[in-house]
Amino acid sequence: EQIPAPGRSFSILRLEERVTAIFSIMAKLFVISVLIVAAVFVARELSDSSYYIQNIEVPEAFQQAGFSGNTIATRISRKLNEIIQRASTAESAISYASASAKSDVSVDLIGVGVPIRGIIELIGNAVGIYRKNKITGEITIEGNTMVLELEVIGEKPERFEAPLDSSGNWGVPLKTLVTDAAETILKYTNDDVLNAYYGNALQNGEKVIRLSKFRLERYKGNREKEASVYAAWAQGLVHQKKLDEALVKVEEGLKYSTEEHRLYHVWANILRGQKKFEESLAKRRLAFAKLKPTDSKKRRAVIMSGMASTMGALGHGDSAIYYLDKAIEIDPDFSTAYYNQSLHYLRHKHDTTRFFELLETSLLKGFSAAFIYRDDEMEGMLSDQRMVALIRRFEEE
Repeated sequence: EQIPAPGRSFSILRLEERVTAIFSIMAKLFVISVLIVAAVFVARELSDSSYYIQNIEVPEAFQQAGFSGNTIATRISRKLNEIIQRASTAESAISYASASAKSDVSVDLIGVGVPIRGIIELIGNAVGIYRKNKITGEITIEGNTMVLELEVIGEKPERFEAPLDSSGNWGVPLKTLVTDAAETILKYTNDDVLNAYYGNALQNGEKVIRLSKFRLERYKGNREKEASVYAAWAQGLVHQKKLDEALVKVEEGLKYSTEEHRLYHVWANILRGQKKFEESLAKRRLAFAKLKPTDSKKRRAVIMSGMASTMGALGHGDSAIYYLDKAIEIDPDFSTAYYNQSLHYLRHKHDTTRFFELLETSLLKGFSAAFIYRDDEMEGMLSDQRMVALIRRFEEE
């Protein structure tokens, strides 16, 4: 019998062993790849810095009326984004999403649908990593009052109430509670944005002062931050036309830091209110000199707008327009600059067409329609039918 030459025989057994080895290696590589992808996904989810309105519990009657928990969470998320836009501080804003926007993905585990994000949270809890960005709430009806209890994880829960009207319409009190919720979420997660919203968009002194008291407690020991909070408190008092009290707060702030430009900016506002225009201009220049390279474009635009305000009071109209143009060039979304430009065209140019164009732009950029009623310089225009129609378009319901 003839024996086959070595190396030329076709061994089925050897081929099967090689194919098995190759598939074994490929299977291991696949498992390793899946584990790496899963680990990256878990790490990304657990380190996600965005805030997430996880759950808003509502009564069954709300569900039937179309006000589900997801619907209300979405309304809160939209209100948050509206506030951020109106505050012109998107560059420093944190991301917020509703539960519906963060829809989960389910996997089938032994015939049971298990949400992946739920599994990830269990894994995080097991290794001591807890999500710090959950927001939960519950809405109830207590007699003639709608109540919202809201909790930003890690903070003390807060309770808000809104009276029901005689018609039983839930829309109005619900809108009030949605606004309360959005502002509270910002208070605990990004108080700088909320301060800008109260101070620049709403120009509401009472809200600025109340927030400043909270912030002083929150940042106790951080001298630089405390100085900026005293500046905000002083500006709140300026909005209330309490100039002497505002100056006291500026002086308190200077004890914490003499380098905080906001203190000099507010000081200039106080001096302008006291009609000490030359002194105000000197403080404006000092505020500009105290700006740091890391200060935001919004802060620079605010200083430019303040400079324009004092220049206008001194009768330097062209210089005022120059600084307002610079403010808008720095931050095209800075609503106050457009508003101040509208006043300049009204007072100095007597150009009502341009006045209304710029006023409308300021309102489109988020300026508070309610503030126009409080501005002495607008007093003569409030009865103009074009003004009435314009304010009505933007007035908060």
